[in-house]
Amino acid sequence: QVVRRRPDQIAPRIDLGYCLLYQGKEEEARQVFNDILNADHTNARAYLGLAHLSFRRNEWGDATGYARAALEHGGSHFAAHFLLGRAAANAGKQEMAAEALETADQLMEKSLESKPSNPEGYFLRGEVAYARKHYGDALEHYDESLQHVENDKHYSAYGESFTRLDILAKKGLCYQALDRIERAREMGDAIVKEDPDHAIGQALKDL
Repeated sequence: QVVRRRPDQIAPRIDLGYCLLYQGKEEEARQVFNDILNADHTNARAYLGLAHLSFRRNEWGDATGYARAALEHGGSHFAAHFLLGRAAANAGKQEMAAEALETADQLMEKSLESKPSNPEGYFLRGEVAYARKHYGDALEHYDESLQHVENDKHYSAYGESFTRLDILAKKGLCYQALDRIERAREMGDAIVKEDPDHAIGQALKDL
């Protein structure tokens, strides 16, 4: 409604674009972000939105370019560095990926200094470590996150959403990557007991 009443206001249009993105309405979201950039070619959040859309489509080069534009126009930001790191890794730009993921980890570590009981921060450090293939470090961060989460609560930060079961799933994937298959199966068993339809849990259980 705000967008319809005041189409000249950028902030509500950005919020609309991200709502469409999270609802899976990718073409509509892309149109919103492109329209914003036509009006303001320095809008970092619009570039980051396009980076997310490109990443979802495995368009690694485009995702890398948009994430770099988001950083250029918006300054150092965890979500942009994290996305850039993953996209660059998939694009074969390993040096760029390593630098971006290192910066993302440093930013989240700094954030946790002021919010030491924040489960989102530990989970995101786990995600960064997982992307860097530092599976032992990832397990430590996921364990720390588990100490602060509530059983049935959904968490969201920087465009990443998760539950306690999702943390267990990521732990299982770490154990699988480390070839600790029995521990990975144990994670799968624990997940499936609570949610028989959890796809990663089932896959881990069947290893």
